[in-house]
Amino acid sequence: TYAELNATANRCAHQLRARGLGRGDLAGILLERDATFAAALIAVLKTGAGYTLLDPDFPDERLRSAAQDAGIALLVTDDVLGQRVAGPWGVVSCSGGVPAETPDRNLGVTVTGNDVACLMFTSGSTGRPKGILSSHLNLVSTVSAQTYGNFGPDEVFLQCSPVSWDAFSLEFWGALLHGGTTVLQPGQKPEPALIAELSHRHGVTMLQLSASLFNYLTDEHPEAFTTVTVAYTGGEAASPAHVHKLQQLSPHTTVVNGYGPAESMGFTTTHTVTPTTEPHPTIPIGSPLTNKAAYVLDATLRPVPPGVTGHLYLTGHGLAHGYLNRPDLTATTFVPNPYGKPGTRLYRTGDLARFDREGRLHYEGRADSQVKVRGFRIEPGEIEAALLSHPHLTQATVTTHRDQLAAYVVTDTETATEDIRRHLIDRLPEHMVPAYLTVLDRLPLTPNGKIDRRALPEPAAAVSQGRAPGSQLEEVTVALFSKVLGTPGPVGVEDSFFAHGGHSLLAARLTNHLAEVLGIRLTMRDVFQHPTPARLAQHIATLDGRPALPPLTAGSWSGDGDAPVSFAQRRLWLMAELDGGSAAYNVPMALRLTGPLDAGVLDAALHDVVVRHTPLRTVFATVDGEPRQHVVPAAEARVPFERRAVTSGELGRVMAGAARHVFDLRSELPVRATLFEVDDDSSVLLLLIHHIATDGRSTGVLFDDLSRAYEARSAGATASVLEPLPVRYADYAVWQQRALGAADDADSVLSQELAFWHKTLEGLPEEHALNLDRPRPARASHRGGQVEVVLGDDLFERIGALARSEGCTPFMVVHAALAAALTRLGAGTDLAIGSPVAGRTD
Repeated sequence: TYAELNATANRCAHQLRARGLGRGDLAGILLERDATFAAALIAVLKTGAGYTLLDPDFPDERLRSAAQDAGIALLVTDDVLGQRVAGPWGVVSCSGGVPAETPDRNLGVTVTGNDVACLMFTSGSTGRPKGILSSHLNLVSTVSAQTYGNFGPDEVFLQCSPVSWDAFSLEFWGALLHGGTTVLQPGQKPEPALIAELSHRHGVTMLQLSASLFNYLTDEHPEAFTTVTVAYTGGEAASPAHVHKLQQLSPHTTVVNGYGPAESMGFTTTHTVTPTTEPHPTIPIGSPLTNKAAYVLDATLRPVPPGVTGHLYLTGHGLAHGYLNRPDLTATTFVPNPYGKPGTRLYRTGDLARFDREGRLHYEGRADSQVKVRGFRIEPGEIEAALLSHPHLTQATVTTHRDQLAAYVVTDTETATEDIRRHLIDRLPEHMVPAYLTVLDRLPLTPNGKIDRRALPEPAAAVSQGRAPGSQLEEVTVALFSKVLGTPGPVGVEDSFFAHGGHSLLAARLTNHLAEVLGIRLTMRDVFQHPTPARLAQHIATLDGRPALPPLTAGSWSGDGDAPVSFAQRRLWLMAELDGGSAAYNVPMALRLTGPLDAGVLDAALHDVVVRHTPLRTVFATVDGEPRQHVVPAAEARVPFERRAVTSGELGRVMAGAARHVFDLRSELPVRATLFEVDDDSSVLLLLIHHIATDGRSTGVLFDDLSRAYEARSAGATASVLEPLPVRYADYAVWQQRALGAADDADSVLSQELAFWHKTLEGLPEEHALNLDRPRPARASHRGGQVEVVLGDDLFERIGALARSEGCTPFMVVHAALAAALTRLGAGTDLAIGSPVAGRTD
C-alpha cells in the first residue's frame, strides 16, 4: 500500500540522512527490481538528494565507471551486489532491513522543481557514457497535466523497462504520482513471456514498450494486451503493420506512438494512432505535450516549411539541466532559444524530422553517427573505444548492418573473435555488444585518410568449423538456433548465438521455441549464460534430461473420491508419520496490521482463500499404507480462527507458542489463524500452515488473495471475488503420476530417477563422523541456528574469479570448499550436504 511504501521509504530516508545524504548529493542505487528498490529510490528523493540507477545486469567495470563519474555520496545496495562496486563512497546495505526503531515519519525536507532528481547515463561518442542531469520538474511534467494517456488511481502500469532507460520514469512515476498501481517485473531485461503473464495476472492497463518489443508481443504474445487500455511504443520507428494488427486483435487498446530522448525526459511528442481498415503508410511521432515544444530548423536555427526535413530541436519543462561535468558538451547541445523567453534553451537532438500539413512530426533519421538499436541510443565511438582497449586491437570501427551493430577490427596478432567478444561483454551492456565482428587486414580509407564506411565488406558472423551435433538434443538446439537467427545454413554446434546477430528479443523467441519443442521453460539469462548450441544443450540436459512432459490441463482429476498425492505431499506426509507430534514442518506467516480491523470480515476472507486454494482444505487418509488426499467440501472447510488480546511485550512469546501447534494431517485442515490484538490500532495476524500445503513462494500469493478478499468483503460483497483456479492441485498430482510413470516400469521416468538416486546414495552414512563437543540428544529438537561469516572483498573476488575460470558458479566453489573442509576435519569423503531450493520456476 502507499502507507506501507511511504513508511518504509521514510525509515530508509532517516537512515540515509544519518549518513549525511542531502540536497545537492547523488546516491547510486544498485538493487534488483522489487519493493525494496522502490522504497530506496523514494527514500533518496526524501532526503533532498538525487538518484542514479545502476543496472545489476551491467558489467562490473561499467557500474564502477558510472558510480565514479556520478560522484555518488552513497551507494544503496545489498550485501551481494555491493561487492561488485567498491569505491570511496559510503555504502548502505538493504540486506538486513532498517532497524525497527528508525522513525517512519516524513523528513520534512523541502526541494524545488529545479533541484536534481536523477542522473541517467546514455552512450557517449568519446568512449564514456554521458550523464544527463534531470530535475524534479522534468520528471513530473511528463506524466502530469497531460492528455496522451490515462493517469489515475485506477490504472495499473507494468514496470519492465531497464532501470537505466528513461522509459522507467514513465512506468514508475506515471503510476505512483497519481495513486495508481505499478507492477515490477523481476529481473532487468524485459522478458516477453513474463510480461504477458504479469499483464494478465495483475490486470495491467498501461504498457510502455520499445517498438521491437511491441512488435514481438503483438506477434507472439497478444494476450499481453488483454486488459491494456493504452499501449505506448517508442524508441524506434513504429511498424504500421504491427500497430494495425494489434488494433484488429485488441480493439479496446489505444496505441500511442511517442518520441523523446532522455535529455527531454521520456516523451516530448506523442501521436495517438487512429484505427483504420488498412495499415497507415507511416506513423508520425506526433505533436508536443503540454509545457513542451518542438522545432524543425535549418543550420542557422531558422524554421523550415512543412514537408521539408530539418534538424529537430526540443524545449520545455522536460529539458534536462545538461551533462554532468561536461560544460563543453552541454553548451553545444543545449543552445539559447531564440523563440522563447530569455534564459530558455533548445536541445539539439541530432535527429532529422519534418512537420506535415496537420502539424504532426515525422522522424526522418539521424544527422550524426549515433544509431538506435532495439530502442537504445548508441554512440559507435563508445564501442570503438572499448574495442581499442583490447591489447591486440590496433584499429576499430562500428557501423550498423540490418538493424544490428557490426564491428570491424584490425589486430596485431592472431586473436580469436570470441576473445574480442568476451572483452566487450566484460565492459559493455548487452545491447552495445556488436552482433557482427569482422577481422580485417586493414580498414579502407577515403582519399583524405578517413575510414571509408561504404567500402567496408559485408559483415559475416563467425562460424566455427567444429564438430557435428553429437546428440539428438544438440541437433534440436542447432535447428532452433538457425530458425530463430534466420541463417542460410545450420549454425555450428560451438557458434555463439550472438555472433550470428542474436539479441535479447531473439533470445526470448528461442526460449519460446524450446518450450514448445522440449516442454521446458528457460529464461533469456539461460541463453546469455550458455550462448552456443552445445552449451545450451548441456544446460538443458542438467535441467531435465527426460522427454518432453505432457501438458498440465484442468480435469486430470475427476473430482470424485480421494485423489493421489503428489511426491512432495507424500514426502511430508511420511516425515509427519515418522516424527509423530512435531511442529518441525510448520510454516508460520505473520502479518502486522494497523488501523481499524473487522475480525468477522477477516474470517470470511480467510474462508474465501481456503476455498480457492484446495491444498489448504485437504486432509490425508491412509489406504493400504499409502496416503490419499481428501479435499474437504468448501462449505465444511472452516479455518480455526482465534482472537487473543496481548501486550506488545508478550507478543513474541505467545506467537512462538502458537507456532508450535502440531497438526493432525488425518483430520485437521493444515491451516489455522490467530489474530493477536495488541491495541485498538495494531494487531498481528499469524497464519500457521503445514509445509504439506504451502512453501515460501506461496506467501505472496496467499497474502495477495487475502487482501483482495478482505477488501471486497469490507465493501459489502456477499460472495467471494476470488475466481476458482482453472487447475487444482489434485489435477497436478494426477498429471505428475502419469508423467513420471510407475516405479515398477523399467522404462518409466520415475524408475530411472529412483535407480539414479539409489546408486548415488548407496552406502551414504546415516550420520557424519565429525567429533562433536556435546552428545546428541535422544530426540531431535529441530531448532537450528546460524553463523554469519564475512568473506571480505578480496576473497569474494577470488571466489568469483575461480568460478569464472572453471565455468561454474560461486555457490559451487563455496560448496566444494565446505565439503573439503569437512573432510579435513574428519567427516570422511562420503558427505551429504543439504541446500534449500525452490524446486520450481517462477
